[in-house]
Amino acid sequence: MIEELLPPPVASAEHFGDAPLGELFPEEAASVASTVAARRAKFRTVRSCARTALAQLGIPAVPIPRGPRGEPIWPDGIVFLLRFSTAFLLAGSVAPVRPAAFACGAAAWTCATTYVYLVNGVHDAPEDRLNANGRPISGGRLAPERARAIARVLALLALLLAALGPVPLLTPLVAAQLLCGYAYSAPRIALKRRTATAVPCILALGGLTFAAGWLCAGADRRDALPVLVLGTVLTLWMGAVGAPVKDLSDLRGDAAAGRRTALIRGCARRARLICAINPLVLGAAYTAVAATATPVLLPSALLLLGGALAIAVLTATTSSSEPRGRSRLPYRAFMVTQYAACAAALCAALTR
Repeated sequence: MIEELLPPPVASAEHFGDAPLGELFPEEAASVASTVAARRAKFRTVRSCARTALAQLGIPAVPIPRGPRGEPIWPDGIVFLLRFSTAFLLAGSVAPVRPAAFACGAAAWTCATTYVYLVNGVHDAPEDRLNANGRPISGGRLAPERARAIARVLALLALLLAALGPVPLLTPLVAAQLLCGYAYSAPRIALKRRTATAVPCILALGGLTFAAGWLCAGADRRDALPVLVLGTVLTLWMGAVGAPVKDLSDLRGDAAAGRRTALIRGCARRARLICAINPLVLGAAYTAVAATATPVLLPSALLLLGGALAIAVLTATTSSSEPRGRSRLPYRAFMVTQYAACAAALCAALTR
């Protein structure tokens, strides 16, 4: 029934009864190993539906484990696809939905984003092991050589899908996304090493994603304001909030890799102050603009403002020297808020 309520670009799945046994990845099974059978069956069914819906978007079956507060940990790249889809639907409210443009654009962008993730994972593996973040390459579940090979194929596929699709201007955006991702991680360039170069690169990656979604929807200027506001806010959320907040729990690995973040340079107090102030300023500004100029985004803005308050409190009450489960709480709050704010905007676009 739900597929009848949603427009064509939105993927959905439903399951009547429990999914068959044996459909959980080891990481997923471990997160519910101590629960009762009924809870495990529910968990298995939800993951089965999630993978079915992701497959409709061209994303292969991957683990979706549970976070420390029960939240699903979606595959890397899903946040970018969520942004792309939200921009597409917000921009498409004044014109007919273009399923072919969405499908081709989403597939190309997923390939490009996964390329960026794999390249970053290959070059970040040493510090990822020290930070114990459990990524596939640093955890030994994906060999670096295989990751490089997959990344090359995905880059070519992204460019091919963009070039053959119905949106001619998508190709330069995909190429720019690939170049930004490479420049962020590649050893000879490594924009990630310094905050002053990492943040602009992250801003570019986020901004290009919203631009691609808007372009695939038809790039209609009559309804560009919501996309512009949401794209600007969530792009700044990535660069001005996510980038510095992530450093709070990655201090050991970043120092070993030779990065020169504010925390490593001995400016811990200043860095934490920035991590507390930036989300509050951005959340307040987003709420003010949404309330006065783009009311369709007000639920999203209120969620982001609430998340900003949580990040500020967690930043002030945690330390980089604490166990990773606790030191990473500000970053987890950033991620959950990012999902919630974008999902709220997506729901608003669906009901316009």
